[in-house]
Amino acid sequence: MILLTTYVDTGKGPGHKELWNKIEAARRLVAKGEWVAADLSHLNENFDSLGEAFDQYCDAYSDDGKTELLMTALKEIKAENYFGDTPPEASRALSCCGMKLWIFKWKSEAECFGKSVMYIKFCVEGKGEEGPLYVHSIHLDNPPQKG
Repeated sequence: MILLTTYVDTGKGPGHKELWNKIEAARRLVAKGEWVAADLSHLNENFDSLGEAFDQYCDAYSDDGKTELLMTALKEIKAENYFGDTPPEASRALSCCGMKLWIFKWKSEAECFGKSVMYIKFCVEGKGEEGPLYVHSIHLDNPPQKG
């Protein structure tokens, strides 16, 4: 059984309009190829894991393949899939330190993600008129271990 929470706008955190604006900005920037890893080794580990898990469905190793995976994820997420803090926490990555982290968790319908529960985290400056999009992570959901 998969349990997903739906973000409810309580007025204390980002509203649906702000969330949609960040998603749309991320989509535009990735479509233009204006994205970078917030932490290159960490993000490469994420892509390697996706490649190992779903290599028959995706190319997680080339730059074009990575961009395609990001676009697939960004096309699927909705404001209701927001999974971050309210208010959003600040990034500690050197490349985008202090910027708000936008975190989403959703049930993917894409073959390239094995129709699994996925997780993506990114930062975008302002309204995203200019890039880059800083991608922190994209991976299968890693629920906390019981014990």
